[in-house]
Amino acid sequence: MTTARTGAERYLRDRRKDPEYERAYVAARQRIDQIDGIIRTLDQRRCSLQLSKAELARRADLRPEVIRRLFSAESPNPTLSTLVALAGALELGLTTEPLEESRAYLYGADLTGAKLTGANLSGADLTGATLPEGWDQWAQ
Repeated sequence: MTTARTGAERYLRDRRKDPEYERAYVAARQRIDQIDGIIRTLDQRRCSLQLSKAELARRADLRPEVIRRLFSAESPNPTLSTLVALAGALELGLTTEPLEESRAYLYGADLTGAKLTGANLSGADLTGATLPEGWDQWAQ
């Protein structure tokens, strides 16, 4: 972080010295960056296909204002359904992949002793891993 110039920046700098706060801050920042990356990728694909936002909305069967808001909002937070519709309209697929251990920790997973291999969790050896509540369904 650069030198804090305002009271808010000094407050954030001081709060980030607390390890629990820092962990939550970094996790939130990574979520935001991940969403921004997805939105940028969708918009770049839209541009490469030379589609207007209105045409993309028609192809995805979404209201035009949803598309405009998504690509112009400072903090977009689209639903998974919207992302799937847009990806399909842009001839893209959505995939997921396991997080590396350092990032998984930020989301609350203790992967000590786990060996995460493969392109998804099916087939991954999670022996010795402690996963947050609900994550065990992905390990089956």
